[in-house]
Amino acid sequence: MSYFTLRFVIALLTFIIGVGVATIWLFHYPDQSHESSHIFNNPDSKTEIQTSTERTNQCQWKQRIGQSLAQFDGQYSEIEKRPSIEKLVMLDGKIRRFFNSRPEFYPCGDELEFRDGKYKRLGIQMGYDELLVYTGKLLVDAHQMDSDSKFRSYTLFSTMDIESASGLGEMPNIRAAYKYEKEFPDGPFIEETLSIIAEFNKDLYMVLRDDLDDYKYDCFRPYINGSPRLTQMSQAQRKAMSYYAKVLTINPTNARARESLEEVNNDAIKSWSFCAD
Repeated sequence: MSYFTLRFVIALLTFIIGVGVATIWLFHYPDQSHESSHIFNNPDSKTEIQTSTERTNQCQWKQRIGQSLAQFDGQYSEIEKRPSIEKLVMLDGKIRRFFNSRPEFYPCGDELEFRDGKYKRLGIQMGYDELLVYTGKLLVDAHQMDSDSKFRSYTLFSTMDIESASGLGEMPNIRAAYKYEKEFPDGPFIEETLSIIAEFNKDLYMVLRDDLDDYKYDCFRPYINGSPRLTQMSQAQRKAMSYYAKVLTINPTNARARESLEEVNNDAIKSWSFCAD
């Protein structure tokens, strides 16, 4: 057999084997053209399905509002018959847990259909964004009944004056926050308290860093002294970082504290917490 004949035979066998493999593949694998074209022509199709599912889950909170408000109102009516600090503190905790369970991403529209003046006695009312808020009123009431009760570690938190219906970041009573930290370093509201102190000092740091001369400066004027601005700025920065670190020691999953700590450390912080427009 000549050299050229041998090459022809090898080429022919290769062609036959290739055709055979292609035929087997076509018969044993289903046509995926429709699925593939759908995915490539609609790159967000899977995302849309997931988003729809997530939206359903996130709106379950809204579906529970009516029932939960009625329960809270009924429990409060019973408390009114025989006022008790313990019962007020317990109901306050239930209401806080309920409102804290609202998803951070909340694509469910407003909550105006649940606006009812009778819930104001609970401290539940409509916020500026047309979502219900809890103002912490029950803790205020409990603290006024007896500021030195055995539930003081709960009720003292109400003296920081940070909760309101506006949700616009009113200035806290920072002295009350430091007092709570000192008196109850392991108290039930210690994470919230440390966060307040961290964010207060973060805002003070930004006022000094940006050398502001506006309403923000006016808010923080009582906490700015005659020492060099850069010195006070550095002190506020260090204190903010220290308190964010304390928050993370208590709750390593606190994403807001972790992000703010990094931004303050890198001098990239821009978001304000207190002293609203």
